[in-house]
Amino acid sequence: MNAIDTGLYSKMTGNAPLVAGITGIYNIRAPEGTSYGTKPYLVFQWITGTRDWAFTGTTFDDALYQIDIWAPTITAAGTALDLLITALDWQTLTISGYTGVYCRLETVQKMFDPDTDAARMMTEWRVKTQK
Repeated sequence: MNAIDTGLYSKMTGNAPLVAGITGIYNIRAPEGTSYGTKPYLVFQWITGTRDWAFTGTTFDDALYQIDIWAPTITAAGTALDLLITALDWQTLTISGYTGVYCRLETVQKMFDPDTDAARMMTEWRVKTQK
């Protein structure tokens, strides 16, 4: 994981209500055979990003992350989404080598995966940092 991945992961795993409401948090993909059982799990990954330079030599990195919520039902996914929003939306991340500016929710898509018989909520998050 890169520094921003680590900061995002730490923010999620450091939120007790979120951790209690899910079975795990994984980067890029859940291990094969991971079950959501009665509680959802999260999978997060960096999607894209840009760097803005300032005249003072300061850089602002703008990263887009996707966090998928996999759950046995859409209701369980919605409950996990509420916990995730509380944990991350408009929060500052602690990121090695950076000043975390903010993390905010941009989009949510609900879907059903017929291959796995699972509910899935795909969320996209904007992470802004300063270096």
